[in-house]
Amino acid sequence: MLLESPDFLAQRGIVRFEVRYPTGAQHEVELSGTVAVLGRDPSCDLVLNDAKCSRRHAVLEAGPQGIAIRDAGSANGTFVNGRKIERANLAEGDVVRLGEVILKVLPEDVPGTLMMAPEDIEEVGGSKPPAPPVPPRPPASATPGPPPPRVAAPPQAPVRPPEPPRAAPMERPQPGASGAPAGPIPRPLTISVLAALWLLGALADLASILGLWLTPGQPALVRWGGTVFMLVFALVSVVMGLGLWNRRAWARVMQIALAALGLLTCVMTLASAIILIYMLRGATRVHFAGRRDLRELPAADVASARQGSSEGLFTLALLACTLVPVIVAGIAALSTHSWLPTRSAVVQASCLPRVRAVVAAQEAFRTGTCGAYADLDGLLDPANVIPHYPASAPAFLGSEFAAAEDGGCHYELTVEDPVPPADGCPERSFRSYAYVARPLAGSGQHLLVTSDGVIHAAEGRPATPSDPPVR
Repeated sequence: MLLESPDFLAQRGIVRFEVRYPTGAQHEVELSGTVAVLGRDPSCDLVLNDAKCSRRHAVLEAGPQGIAIRDAGSANGTFVNGRKIERANLAEGDVVRLGEVILKVLPEDVPGTLMMAPEDIEEVGGSKPPAPPVPPRPPASATPGPPPPRVAAPPQAPVRPPEPPRAAPMERPQPGASGAPAGPIPRPLTISVLAALWLLGALADLASILGLWLTPGQPALVRWGGTVFMLVFALVSVVMGLGLWNRRAWARVMQIALAALGLLTCVMTLASAIILIYMLRGATRVHFAGRRDLRELPAADVASARQGSSEGLFTLALLACTLVPVIVAGIAALSTHSWLPTRSAVVQASCLPRVRAVVAAQEAFRTGTCGAYADLDGLLDPANVIPHYPASAPAFLGSEFAAAEDGGCHYELTVEDPVPPADGCPERSFRSYAYVARPLAGSGQHLLVTSDGVIHAAEGRPATPSDPPVR
């Protein structure tokens, strides 16, 4: 007779599943043993390539009641036939959902247990064991004798049921159930270059802070304000560089926002457009999804995770649009710095003689009058301010001094503290004056002379009486 044991499957610890992934890929797997772990970790008995699965998501256990599934503290829970469970027995046809992976319990083709009595062995082609010898019957007697000794029948050899087929070893899904090879997802070249540019930008900001404090004559507000601004920008650059290097999702979002703002600038418009296009690509989004192994990717994303020819084009375009303007600006800055002493020398050579001429004219006006100084009109036409000034007498300054700009400089004469008119004194004179010469190019040496006749010079900014004198 053929007996089906309901606990036979549990005792063997074998269960078959149909595994279906969100991409449509599916395969069958047979697990054996009394305990099997399901999850995303490569050490699990059934590796599930789904980001929503925990590393050790659930555990299959074989017991007297059959095969049971137990949630192992997963983040997204374990569902059997649409109901979230902590532990549940499984039966044929049950549907288990772990993350986005669906497992369906398949029927197990297990032969029943065959048990036969000894008398049935001959019927199925076996040999019947020999009967025990029968002792001779004693002759009849009026007096019954002792009973003959009982001869024990030879023990029957037990008929062992057919051994069940050995459980097949656990079938693990091949690396990348969707057909992708195993291994880490390579970091794209463009992302690596972009992260390096952010980190280099942080170093440039720190160098700018150092230059700000080493440049003499900078106002305190400019120094401290520039330092705070550069420190904030350096911190943002470091955070962005590390975020992009580690392919964090928030770094991609911030990079898209910053690239959108960069479109409004003139210098970085083209580079920002290239970065924006690159970051919005689906192939780039795969790298910021928090997955690091090709086995974790769906089949549709595996090809996108591999670098193609477009990666090199994006990298070259990014370098060209970012580094070329920086290199050109650096060369221009170095050129300006290297020519600065020469430009200052030119300013001194062309502007200093005019400043000295004004000093001499003011000294002559003061000596020849009542000890006061004149404005520019008084130096150019003394007859307008000095009573009875001879018409044939020369002016203190020539007519060329009337021009406000000459020899690459802009000149300006200011007077203060007017002297009241008196007999024999100019009608218009002043107790102090200041004469400045400012380079028209913006950079170079600024000159200042005051009533004491000392000429002061400053580099790249207006000179003050506290600046060193020109020798």
